[in-house]
Amino acid sequence: MSGGELSWMIGYQAKPVVRPARRHMSVGISEVFFGENGRQLSFLQDSAQLIEEIGYDYMWFPEHVVFFESFESKYPYGATGAAEITRTRKEEGNFGTRGIMDGPILSVAAAAVTKKIRFGTFVVILPQRNPVVFGREIATVDHLTGGRFDLGVGVGWLKEEYQACGVPFKNRGDRLDDYIGALKELWTSEVSSYSSETISFKSLLSYPKPLQLPHPPILIGGQSLRGIDRAARMGDGLMVYDLDLEQIKKVLEVFEKKLSIYGRNLDDVRFIVGRRNEGRTIESWKSDGEFVKSCKLIGGVSDVVCSPRFANMDYEKNMREYAKYVTLN
Repeated sequence: MSGGELSWMIGYQAKPVVRPARRHMSVGISEVFFGENGRQLSFLQDSAQLIEEIGYDYMWFPEHVVFFESFESKYPYGATGAAEITRTRKEEGNFGTRGIMDGPILSVAAAAVTKKIRFGTFVVILPQRNPVVFGREIATVDHLTGGRFDLGVGVGWLKEEYQACGVPFKNRGDRLDDYIGALKELWTSEVSSYSSETISFKSLLSYPKPLQLPHPPILIGGQSLRGIDRAARMGDGLMVYDLDLEQIKKVLEVFEKKLSIYGRNLDDVRFIVGRRNEGRTIESWKSDGEFVKSCKLIGGVSDVVCSPRFANMDYEKNMREYAKYVTLN
């Protein structure tokens, strides 16, 4: 069983459907940078150049604003990810995750030394960020990356983190809806106004506007029924994480149904699958490769995001070997 399965998926039977495969299914790498222990600027930029040279389409950055010595909230994506979050996955050169650098800013630094690879967040916890301030930041990031940035957003799971940021945890879904709406208004209107329960502003000038039109892609993370509906209603794509192939089919079917309600279809949006993996052995690399191929055969999947998370030592060697198994070539 995958770590990302939710209760609504249990017993749900997706109907057999033949969907045309995407003309191009992107494969990207999710990576973390700590700002310490060898994972500073030079490592980031070297890694970005390497991942682009190998031929991956994307480099994705996860997010947590802060970490804690212990957690009351339960990590929802399985034991492997929990080991990273709780600092129990220690390896040479690193003594466990204490924090990670900001994804949008990392994208700017990585874009400065690359030419075509795109960057994205998987995902920014948007309800923790003031959209008026964050809207300007992302517009700036969009310009400084040359329009090579995608904004993945979600509600998150860590109550303690919300408390530390001074933001209510209880209504985070409503806040996410409002903040997405506010960002679109800030990015697309010459004079911006927005009113909701959680964010309101009147007749302000928010510049610069993004380089990408109408704005950077807004990709919405979440495999809950509400998250799927949110992506169908107001997103440029849906991002799911740590699901097996049968669970992916279930989400995809529900997503298609939701899209049809809003007069859209899969051709209008992206469906992005995050792969929770280790990448430590050839057997696991082969498994990742088969997963990528299977996602393409499902049809409707636009992107697969792999997270081998290699240690600093022999990083380039391992990444090049991994790519022999985990690419679309």
